[in-house]
Amino acid sequence: MSVNDVSNIHYECVGAAEARQDFDLLRACSELFTGHYGVWGESASRVGARPGARVAMRPGRLRDTCLFDEDTCSLVVAKEAGRLIGHAFVCTFPAFPFDPPLEGTVVWVTQLVVHRDYRHRGIATELCRQALARAQILVTKPPVTYFGLVSSHPYAVRSIERAGGVTCRPWQSEGLANALVAASGIPYVQGKRIDLDERCVIQTDFFVDHSEVDRLAEAEQDWRLGKLEEGEEYFAFARLPSDREASKYCQ
Repeated sequence: MSVNDVSNIHYECVGAAEARQDFDLLRACSELFTGHYGVWGESASRVGARPGARVAMRPGRLRDTCLFDEDTCSLVVAKEAGRLIGHAFVCTFPAFPFDPPLEGTVVWVTQLVVHRDYRHRGIATELCRQALARAQILVTKPPVTYFGLVSSHPYAVRSIERAGGVTCRPWQSEGLANALVAASGIPYVQGKRIDLDERCVIQTDFFVDHSEVDRLAEAEQDWRLGKLEEGEEYFAFARLPSDREASKYCQ
């Protein structure tokens, strides 16, 4: 079966409560992440990791990091013939709960991974599209207004843009960006520094190797988020058009 044929790929949305109890699914996501996400960079020793080794995440840590709240977290998976080939963990939450004039709902893709043999087939974009569509179906008040992720990979940012029909640009307000992070409850970004000075990045202390992604960002046309330094990831969020409606449903 050719990996060029995407017609046999099935997408499924799974709630956090179900996913947290499905160890086989968590293990498959853990193996996909460990085998296909990336390797540690030169500064990884700062966090006790070995430069050049594959970035790994065990099932329990994946559950606690990406499915930390059964009310806000979910998972979208892509499978071919029952085999997991891609996944997107998602967090959906009120944008600014302490500032009603800025009400809205955020869809934050917290982890996006596609098997290396299935890349450049639109799978990452479809995972993001499914995540957004699910949120727009389930959440009506306040409507989904922000869509994005934190990632070191330009292609992940482009997947968000294609799925939402948006362009990720640097935020103008550091205060609003910090408020969004605080509202998310996502453990690994709380209290992290956001840099909006000619870039749009967040210091997550995730020292993954940037050698490939730096070249990709430089080659991308109309790239507006800047260049990453060690331990940084792109803070890539866009406001959705107010009249946007969900066009695809989770299967």
